[in-house]
Amino acid sequence: MGFAWNQGGERRIVTAGHCLPDDGSLGTIPYGLRLYSTWKDGTGSVKLPGKSTTHGDSALVSMLNPKKPTASIFVGSATSASKRPVRRSWTRRAMPGDLYCVGGATSGQICNYEVGITEESWPLNNPDGSFAGTINKGQKGERLGSCSTGGDSGGPVYTIEPDGYVIAKGINSGGKSVGPLCASIFTDIDDVRRAYGGDVMKRR
Repeated sequence: MGFAWNQGGERRIVTAGHCLPDDGSLGTIPYGLRLYSTWKDGTGSVKLPGKSTTHGDSALVSMLNPKKPTASIFVGSATSASKRPVRRSWTRRAMPGDLYCVGGATSGQICNYEVGITEESWPLNNPDGSFAGTINKGQKGERLGSCSTGGDSGGPVYTIEPDGYVIAKGINSGGKSVGPLCASIFTDIDDVRRAYGGDVMKRR
């Protein structure tokens, strides 16, 4: 899961759309009710009803009781119980040179990704190697060392303030090794705001 999301006072979560691939529809998933997705399997980024453009790869989910999203994310290893509070989201879109971390259910927290290419279309594959779809306006970062992997999709992309608070930067769509580098593709948090309205839940 990505971030807890405040939509008109309702407590939601946002994750990757390709994890829940039905655009603009309702449907149940194990931990909640999928409200909308900007992704259609086999195609990729799609327009939500009433939108004039696509907004990457994300989904909005209403949690089922008694589960309540909170303004925090898990950090550390994949099995870590440690959390950091979320202060806010980035107010501008990603730019080359930005450093960030990715959190994933399989790999846990991986930091020191650096944004390189922005606002591009990127093909994504399923775990079996088949074509999943193309993400529009995707942001790409790279790092040396270990990579995020299968099962990390939908996790948070973020930066960490000196006092330990998290600033939300996006939603992870996928990663892979490219020679000695690890590549990371994510949906900008600005696209999530534009798709659904609202913003991340914030801990003051």
